[in-house]
Amino acid sequence: ALNDPNHAPAPVEAVLFGELLETSRVFLCGTTRIPAHALLLSAVHVECDLAAERILIDRWFMLRVETPGGGESLLVAASRLRLATQALLRRRLRRTQHGLRGQEEASPPEGLPPPPPPPPPP
Repeated sequence: ALNDPNHAPAPVEAVLFGELLETSRVFLCGTTRIPAHALLLSAVHVECDLAAERILIDRWFMLRVETPGGGESLLVAASRLRLATQALLRRRLRRTQHGLRGQEEASPPEGLPPPPPPPPPP
């Protein structure tokens, strides 16, 4: 169910292109694949139809989702990711403003020596 916090939608990718070349056939030029979640995470404005089959991102990029329920699932997952990212950024900003560092930031990754101590003040 979409309300289940462990619900993970199937990966959805979008194909972006820089130019549409029309001859006797249609060709896409300058293409790249991007996860649809990335588009939704960086979006300022998102609109969709009732079935969430068409999602309009920032009033210019149309994402069409053909999997039944895939659009709803994608929007819920992106919303959760945005909320989690905002909460993490708020916590980090509070730590920075108070001069505190988190345990994960103070410890070096496994297998690496600790960083050298800062130089003494002049």
